[in-house]
Amino acid sequence: MDNNTCRCGLPLELKTSWTDLNPGRRFLACQRRREVGGCGLFVWCDPSTCPRCKDTMPELLNSNSRLREENMFLKSKNKEFPWKIWLLGFICGVVIMWMKR
Repeated sequence: MDNNTCRCGLPLELKTSWTDLNPGRRFLACQRRREVGGCGLFVWCDPSTCPRCKDTMPELLNSNSRLREENMFLKSKNKEFPWKIWLLGFICGVVIMWMKR
């Protein structure tokens, strides 16, 4: 095994962990490590995450996820808005025309 290949002879993949215990920590892994018959190679590239990061990062990631969901919801609501404005303008136009009679 050299620095770029695993025991299987496949190129190693550089990945990032986003678990609560190791947020943002990078590791090298065999492409087939989760498959049956894969060599299961797994090596950390970074030192262990500091205790403060282990407390803070999950909260930040959860907050980011909630903000993304809220943003998607608001974008979907925003798509409904133009036809409502058009309808309101049409109704106002009809009322104004009716009042001018």
